[in-house]
Amino acid sequence: METHTLLSGAWGVGRSLRDLELRTVTGASVIALLQEGRVHSSPDPDLVLCEKDTVVLLGSAEQLALACHMLDQGPEGSPVRNHPSSPPDPAALLRMPSTLREPTGSPSSAPSRRPWREAVG
Repeated sequence: METHTLLSGAWGVGRSLRDLELRTVTGASVIALLQEGRVHSSPDPDLVLCEKDTVVLLGSAEQLALACHMLDQGPEGSPVRNHPSSPPDPAALLRMPSTLREPTGSPSSAPSRRPWREAVG
């Protein structure tokens, strides 16, 4: 389980959970959404993501890395090439750069990735 906060300019901002098809494309499930101080458990798929929203994801390490990358940068440049029609190629997951697994840069520019309990208080 992992949390991921959307920063300004993230690809997922302005898109609904339904449009993103994260589970279909990456295998990761959105189990909750923290939006404007409110927790949405099992969020409505038509809910549109906004800057500073925190998405709570469930999946394997590879699925979580893919989902976080997709939320930030979209399917381009990702092992997820055929959005939204097909799941990721397992061989592509093994070739995924380590930069997709862990945030880099300064703390202010890196997405927030905190354990679930810490994120909700």
